[in-house]
Amino acid sequence: MRCLEQLPLEQREVIVLKIWHQYTFEEIGALLSLSPNTAAGRYRYGIQKIRNLLQSELDQYENEEFDRVVIAQLETAPTVSGD
Repeated sequence: MRCLEQLPLEQREVIVLKIWHQYTFEEIGALLSLSPNTAAGRYRYGIQKIRNLLQSELDQYENEEFDRVVIAQLETAPTVSGD
């Protein structure tokens, strides 16, 4: 839901009508006074933005997880004596 909230209203409303209410693009167009092609375009662009946002969050999580693993390994590594 956090990603959906970051979309422009025009894209968000089309996505909600399409996914949650299962309207066709023709029905969405009629409800919002748009052509079906415009409704479909807003849907496609909105879904792509959601994908990009989710990928960014996943990349950030993976980087943080990698950092935690490396730090944990360093913390448990045996010390080297300076003979």
